[in-house]
Amino acid sequence: MSLLALFLATAPLANAAPDSQDMRVALRGAAESWADPSIASVYRGGALASGAAIIAPVYGPLSIDVEFLYRRLEDDSEQQLLELLPASMLIELDLGAQDGAYGFVAAGPSFVTFREGYPTPSGREVISGARGLFEARGGVRIDLGLMQPSLTGTGSQVKAVELEIYGGRRIQRASVSGFDLSAWRAGLGVALVL
Repeated sequence: MSLLALFLATAPLANAAPDSQDMRVALRGAAESWADPSIASVYRGGALASGAAIIAPVYGPLSIDVEFLYRRLEDDSEQQLLELLPASMLIELDLGAQDGAYGFVAAGPSFVTFREGYPTPSGREVISGARGLFEARGGVRIDLGLMQPSLTGTGSQVKAVELEIYGGRRIQRASVSGFDLSAWRAGLGVALVL
């Protein structure tokens, strides 16, 4: 019996507790409320975008959060169409863990590509473009406790499943003409810790 206890005590844990040095892959939804009144007058003032993110460790408590989302909006008559593809690459600082919850703050560049189609007397007109913005966010990741450590070292490559909750602000320079894609953001996601 003591030999079995010694083996279990020294066996590697395949699923150790997650920390800031672990890679994360997340599926996210983010509600955005845009600053531009012309978007709100034709479509709506905000919408839910969905997408994915990769959070990769860089050094110590620092990681890079690369996120891609997509949203398609139509006006009430379904004549006009606006497609938005926000992408961001933020430097994230892990604020430490407490009771399975990990706080973080992040900041960095964001890039929103847009494409709008609308009817004209001569056919259909399409305009497209992109905006460079600055984004800041803060949030928390909560370990859902769905993964148990393996005592044999042959367990899943997924160490944990986390719920992500964050809020943020995307800001566009005031001097840029055209759409103002500045937005308040609230996000919810599920991350796999690898």
